[in-house]
Amino acid sequence: LVGLTLSALQRAALQRSLAAHADERLRWLSLAVLVASAAAGQGWSRERRDRRQRLQADPSPLVAGAAQLVFPPEAAAG
Repeated sequence: LVGLTLSALQRAALQRSLAAHADERLRWLSLAVLVASAAAGQGWSRERRDRRQRLQADPSPLVAGAAQLVFPPEAAAG
């Protein structure tokens, strides 16, 4: 997967698919995809913040704990 380039839509679809998986390791990977999408110049949209919040509520400590350590910048007032 090194050097793999995905479009924003492909990353979003991958993240959603991984987040819904029964295997906690793949849900954990969905968090990494989410963070990479935000870091790729797309920022922390409301949708990405909501996805992060759902991962923070994951029943797996592996997933929820990792998501608790992701601190996106404050949302702009508007």
